[in-house]
Amino acid sequence: AGLAPELVSRLNIEATRIAGSAEMRERLANDGAEPATPPMTQREFAAFIETDAARWARVIKLSGAKAE
Repeated sequence: AGLAPELVSRLNIEATRIAGSAEMRERLANDGAEPATPPMTQREFAAFIETDAARWARVIKLSGAKAE
C-alpha cells in the first residue's frame, strides 16, 4: 500500500519474469507448488490476497486460535 504505481508495475513485471523462469519452476515443483498460469494481473493478485485473508480470518476466528 502506498507504493507509486510505476513501482508496483515494475515489481509485478519482475516477479512474473522470475516466477516463469526454469530455475524457479523447478524450485517450486520440488516444494510441491507451481506458479499461477497464466500469471495474475496486479488487480487479480490484490483480489486473491483480499479473499484469502478474509477466508483465513474466518478460519482463525472459528477455531479460537490465539497468537502467543
